[in-house]
Amino acid sequence: MKMLCLHTGALCWLGLGLLAAFSAEISAQGPVVTTAAVVDLEMAPVMWAPGTVVSRNDAKIAAEVSGRITWIAEAGAYLAVGDLIATIDPRPFELDLAQREAEIAQLQATLVYNNQQLQRLALLADQNSTSKTSLDEITAGRNVVQHQLTRAKVARDRTLYDLQRARVSAPSGGQWVERHQQAGEYASVGASLGRLVDIEHKEVRARAPIAVAPFVSDGQSLRVKQRDLVVLYPLRAIIPVGDELSRSLELRIPVDSEHLLVGAAVRVAVPSAALAQVLAVPRDALVIRREQTYVFRLVAGVAEQVMVSLGSAKDSYIAVYGELASGDRVVVRGAERLRNGQQVTVLKNL
Repeated sequence: MKMLCLHTGALCWLGLGLLAAFSAEISAQGPVVTTAAVVDLEMAPVMWAPGTVVSRNDAKIAAEVSGRITWIAEAGAYLAVGDLIATIDPRPFELDLAQREAEIAQLQATLVYNNQQLQRLALLADQNSTSKTSLDEITAGRNVVQHQLTRAKVARDRTLYDLQRARVSAPSGGQWVERHQQAGEYASVGASLGRLVDIEHKEVRARAPIAVAPFVSDGQSLRVKQRDLVVLYPLRAIIPVGDELSRSLELRIPVDSEHLLVGAAVRVAVPSAALAQVLAVPRDALVIRREQTYVFRLVAGVAEQVMVSLGSAKDSYIAVYGELASGDRVVVRGAERLRNGQQVTVLKNL
């Protein structure tokens, strides 16, 4: 047992010795880093324009007839197209409809009587038993009743239409987010009952200076950013109408992310100049300090510090201006602790 322990101990000491020797070799060769190439890319400088997520269907629903509200949907309810939003007391319209129907029945009876009278007088006129004046009077009376009947039917149809509008339905699907009146209150024609917002079909509404108009076009992909979320979306429409104060135009960008809620503030990357060929490095290559920004270029296994200034960005790359050339290798992992002129070991080239 003692010999086994000694043997095991010898193996442990041997393993520790190999590990120490390996660490010493790595230390002699310098820190381990990962590199990537400086590349040529076509980029344009961008400005971040403020924007807001809005619904493409955001409506204040108004009453179309006057009356007492008997029921109205609770705020927060989800509604499909045609779902009931509110009902206005239908009793006055039902009573008016009954009156219109009675008027129509009376005029129809009068019209039947006048037609019968006209037929009798026409026979008598053929026999010269009545005057033409009497015949003309009956004919005129019959025509007046016909016109009255037409007006009465129009009035009835208008009452039916009002009765239908006493039931307020959703013109589009969405969420009933606000309720401006309560059951029991009196609604006037045009008075807002509440707000219906389509939360499925959204878009970003952003404003940018009129000067960027030559560099944007319908269908162009723009980056929309909210906190750490950055997504490319196509530009749906440019509304190139500014005013004397803002000197800005409006951009409309449809979005489909469930994380972008209606009313949320976002920023949109809008090109502010034409595309240009630039040198770019991965963002991870940048070492940013309070007073300067630099990268480490690898030359014959030695890290060389190169001061850079930053330009526009595209995906994971950012344009840099400094003493760099396309194809140079820069450190993207392990640069934070490097010193200028330090020997390094390349673990991986991206």
